[in-house]
Amino acid sequence: MINKSLLSQEEINALLKTVVHNPEEGDIELSVRFVMAELKRTPEALISWQEGDMLPIETQVAILANNTLIAHGELVLVNDKLGVRLTEIFNKSE
Repeated sequence: MINKSLLSQEEINALLKTVVHNPEEGDIELSVRFVMAELKRTPEALISWQEGDMLPIETQVAILANNTLIAHGELVLVNDKLGVRLTEIFNKSE
């Protein structure tokens, strides 16, 4: 009889990739993503895009660690490069 509550090897590997222990530094590495925008467009609109087209996005950025929203920020220029200024950090105890 197969125990369906057990994770498959593929599911175990996916979970292990989300948190990686680094024994040399004693730290845990988290995957951090900066999500700027989600645009909804029709397939026809996507087909009409050309190199050089400008797509407007908001300056607010959602910051996620291992797919959990941990903060908000805004896009800024830092030494002629894009950066993110933190505007809201969610309570660490929540």
